[in-house]
Amino acid sequence: MTGSRVRHVYLVRHARAEARGLRWPDDRRRPLSPAGIAAFSALLRTPRVRRSGVTLVLTSGLSRATGTARLLARAVTPEADVRVCRAVEPGGDPAHVVRALRRHRATRIAIVGHEPDLSALAAFLTGHPVTHPFPKGAMCRMRLRCAEAGAARIMWMATPPTSGEAAR
Repeated sequence: MTGSRVRHVYLVRHARAEARGLRWPDDRRRPLSPAGIAAFSALLRTPRVRRSGVTLVLTSGLSRATGTARLLARAVTPEADVRVCRAVEPGGDPAHVVRALRRHRATRIAIVGHEPDLSALAAFLTGHPVTHPFPKGAMCRMRLRCAEAGAARIMWMATPPTSGEAAR
């Protein structure tokens, strides 16, 4: 990050995907499930998510993450830019994600990725261990004064409704 601008970073775990198995031999191509899309879409309709003002979405290149990123971008800010970011791929280093953040001027950025990487990134940014993993489709808002270890504060975390609630 450049300067002393406060940034709002939204960590988002991809929504529920189709089951692993013979139908999806390449796990990277496994798409979101209809139930995952419905639950995440319900989360996207909540006021605090709709007001996020995300203008840039950095996502893992796995199909379930890019699908989640596209849903988020369309729902929150139609002109939001969605970019695949190698630093967000499974097994990535949180320091590499921070470097990717520094390359962008946007002040409201979403990062769509996977577990346990998002928990590791949250721990890196806050300087505190994360005691609960991110459920599928969950979104966490963090406030950063600078993109450095220990410089963030978690503002809120939202999880998608259960499948019965999403159908309502």
